Amino acid sequence: MAFEQRPDTGVLFENNRKTSDYAPDYKGNVLISRELLQELFDGGGEDAIKLDISAWKKPTNSSELLSLKVSKPFVNNKPATPVKPPDPPPTYFVIDDDIPF
Repeated sequence: MAFEQRPDTGVLFENNRKTSDYAPDYKGNVLISRELLQELFDGGGEDAIKLDISAWKKPTNSSELLSLKVSKPFVNNKPATPVKPPDPPPTYFVIDDDIPF
């Protein structure tokens, strides 16, 4: 079965053709869907676009590769949950046995 790359995924292979210390350790590509690109471009007037990248190590016959997933940056839209203050320590009553009745 042939490998078929899905949209918004990528792969990095170990670079076994390094010719200098400045050459990258891994090389590969990402396939970004038009839908994700459109969402990113419509998102604002930024000069640069930031993507989140997740990676998984995958063994191959000859080496190891990194399988990638790209997505829009995570934005936490939930309001912060208020933190309940801790309960005050219990009050203990001191019984003074020296009180005459």
